[in-house]
Amino acid sequence: MWQRLKQMTMGGRRCYGIGSRGLRCALLLVVGVTGLVLVCGLELPAEASELRLENDSWRVVVHPEYGGRCSSLYSKTHESEFILNWATSKNAKGVETATGGGFRGHMCGSYASEQVDDPYTVVHRSPTRAEMSYQNEHPLFSGLEEQRVVSLLAGGRTVQLELTVTNRSPEKRTLYYRLNDIMGPGTNNGTDSVYLVPAQDGTVSAIASGPSEENVFFFTPAEPWFALVDPVRDTGLLVEVTQSPIEQVSYWLTPAWLRTAELFFPIAPLSVGQSWKATLRYTVFSPSQPDLNSPRLNAILSTSRVHEHLRMYQLRRHQTGLPLSAAMRLKRSGEPLAITPVHPADPQFGTQEFVRYAGTLEGVTLYGAPGEVVPIAFAVTASQAMTKARIDCTALVDGKKIIPAEQLETRHVSQDGWGYLVHDWELARAGLPDGVCQINNDIRDGKVTTPFDLEVGETAYLWTYLRIPENAAAGRYSGKCSVKQDSDVLGAFNIQLEVYPFRLLPPEDKIRGTFFRYRLKTGTPNEGAANLSQAEYLACLKNMDEMGYNGLTIYDNTRENIFWILDQCAALGWKNRLFIMIHAGSASLEELSDRYGKHGFKFLGWLADEPQQYGRIPDFQRAVARVSPQWGDRCVFTPNTPLGIAMAEAFPQAVPIFAHMGTGPYLVDLTRRYKSAGREVYWYGMPFGKAAVHKRLLNGICLWKEPVDGMVDWGEDSMRRPVGESLTGFAGTTIIPTLARENIRQGYHDLYYLHTLEQAIASFDETDPRTQQAQQLIDTLRNQFHFVFSAEGDRFTQGSMDRIRRQVADEIIALQE
Repeated sequence: MWQRLKQMTMGGRRCYGIGSRGLRCALLLVVGVTGLVLVCGLELPAEASELRLENDSWRVVVHPEYGGRCSSLYSKTHESEFILNWATSKNAKGVETATGGGFRGHMCGSYASEQVDDPYTVVHRSPTRAEMSYQNEHPLFSGLEEQRVVSLLAGGRTVQLELTVTNRSPEKRTLYYRLNDIMGPGTNNGTDSVYLVPAQDGTVSAIASGPSEENVFFFTPAEPWFALVDPVRDTGLLVEVTQSPIEQVSYWLTPAWLRTAELFFPIAPLSVGQSWKATLRYTVFSPSQPDLNSPRLNAILSTSRVHEHLRMYQLRRHQTGLPLSAAMRLKRSGEPLAITPVHPADPQFGTQEFVRYAGTLEGVTLYGAPGEVVPIAFAVTASQAMTKARIDCTALVDGKKIIPAEQLETRHVSQDGWGYLVHDWELARAGLPDGVCQINNDIRDGKVTTPFDLEVGETAYLWTYLRIPENAAAGRYSGKCSVKQDSDVLGAFNIQLEVYPFRLLPPEDKIRGTFFRYRLKTGTPNEGAANLSQAEYLACLKNMDEMGYNGLTIYDNTRENIFWILDQCAALGWKNRLFIMIHAGSASLEELSDRYGKHGFKFLGWLADEPQQYGRIPDFQRAVARVSPQWGDRCVFTPNTPLGIAMAEAFPQAVPIFAHMGTGPYLVDLTRRYKSAGREVYWYGMPFGKAAVHKRLLNGICLWKEPVDGMVDWGEDSMRRPVGESLTGFAGTTIIPTLARENIRQGYHDLYYLHTLEQAIASFDETDPRTQQAQQLIDTLRNQFHFVFSAEGDRFTQGSMDRIRRQVADEIIALQE
């Protein structure tokens, strides 16, 4: 009988993972939703039932008991289900929860929150309209009341969601509303799931990528709409927003590899009795013949234009192109190989997807300042089989001035698409195993780059660090890079290096830090598998120092070990550095400041990590009460959602390290406001995956132009994450860098160049035409670059960033002359 009733109530709708609670809710549809109802002898409250809205065009299922979410948005006319995932289950506490669905609203802007599973009260229901309400009783948000109306509009093509939040509390409240829709026309396997959004430059940005590490895209829509389109099945859904503007739309992949659209609304301070409103209309259409109310949208969302948007966006997003410094020549008959220059930040480097050019590389011209690390990236493709081939770089010479060959170190780029830079050819060729993400693994990578073997048509990917000595004299140096087999030269290209007549000045007031979650070995039987010896820890410190970090998060909880780590940092010559102490009780702020204040060391004591749920607010209050008596206003935590913003607002004694993803829509304005009030603020991100221009921008121009005190990124430590989810891997305990890490290094160097130019301007007469020209460049860059995370950063290419750096260098030289 239960199975029969279950089939009857499903009505043919897709339903994922429906459990006993879902079955109970489905049965209630048979008899109604008001008051108490009797189904098979069970008496159940109405607000525990799902609501089915239906007309000739739509069948929509809404769940008041699961946060007023939508588990089905089925278009009868197009035979399309737009909800990609819905499942119910019990969590670790035995409480039934639901995942997926549409209309996932959060008053606190959180990703994980009780609100998505809190029951809504059914106020009124008809066959085409459902009204619900929700009373927020959680700290910092208590008294906020939401009225939610889901309705099928007359005409049949549109589902409407109306949201009204009113402050019923006796005091002011702040709303950070976020709406998350796990819906789409397809399963994100390509052009069956295209997301379109109007861009600020007048174009339409399009996403149609499959599951990948580059899964977060932030857009600031130029107009209040976006669309989900499946040109394969000729189905689309237009989403229009009225009453409230959209702060940002984020597109990302769920853990089930389903694309989700996430709408952030502007922060809304609500006085007593004040309301905030937003209305969303979901209209189904056919891309082959949109037939919408707007002729302009009909043209934009037509099938042919959708493919055009895709071509243009993908071209802009992935273009890195031929490095400006490279010169090619025709490949001569019989040559055993071809050398292809690759931009060092090309996300396709190490795969067969990178751009190949006709001919072979003749030479590269490079630029850099003393102490700078300049990369050379190239691929070697065999026209005939070769064995034990190796890369040989000569010294770079300018008359009597020499940069020794030892300053050029070549590594293999792993062929797994993640771009690990290793010495061992077989390790690179096979791709790094998952063990690379766990320190103290059994992977071994020698200190010397091994020769490589290639069959006809095979490719080896090489990366060369050109480390310009700190004492290098200005000039134009020449050398050669050759591919050799025994003593035979199989191919070669020339290297020209212009060393600038100035040194870079890293800004001391901009922290470039990292979370490094390892501890020193204690010699005890129960110490963690990730603990390091003193020699191993010191080697990691030197590696991070060479990278350009000037901040470190210390996870060790042993007083003696903490002092040893800080002593080593002082011995390395670190000055004016930031240290975050995860175990703030192991050593007091007073004794740390007394002991290391002479080095300019600053300290922050840890409070809490990424508070994402209402339930974390009391925990955070207790952490503040525990840590702040000893650390005062030197406490720190990591808000990664607007809930964290609310906590930062409520506890001004806490220093925030804001995520530039979850709090991204509000980050710049918030940072400027905090700094104008004299409050310290940092940013962080999880910079996983491949090299991308927006990551370089964030760690370069954005860090330079915004008043943030610095970046403290996750990603330097792998800690058993899957391959590709870290800036580094490990061979045993030795750090293995990635292309993504080197891309961030280039962002740091952009920062150094801009700061050096600003210092040069400050030291010259402001009425001098050269000073005015340099200042004009600085002003232009400040105005041109906004918060360029993810999709916003795709307006620029790595090549454009290279050109900017060259122009900045030219202005520095002009001022010196």
